[in-house]
Amino acid sequence: MPYILGQDDTLVVYKLDRLARSTVKLIQVLDDIQQKGANLVSINDNIDTTTAAGKALFGMLDVFAEFERNIIIERTQVV
Repeated sequence: MPYILGQDDTLVVYKLDRLARSTVKLIQVLDDIQQKGANLVSINDNIDTTTAAGKALFGMLDVFAEFERNIIIERTQVV
């Protein structure tokens, strides 16, 4: 998804599933937004990374996505 964001810009989406189709892709997009110094607001999911609660929720999503990636790696490794 091409988008141009800069420092302190805010990307507003109606729902997170409109931003990405998988958790892994969503976290990649959210990481990209964060690296640009921008924020995300999801209206329907009530996520606003300009607030402390929104940043905490973003952090939890990141942790769960990493967990999901690690589980996939463990399942696909040859023993």
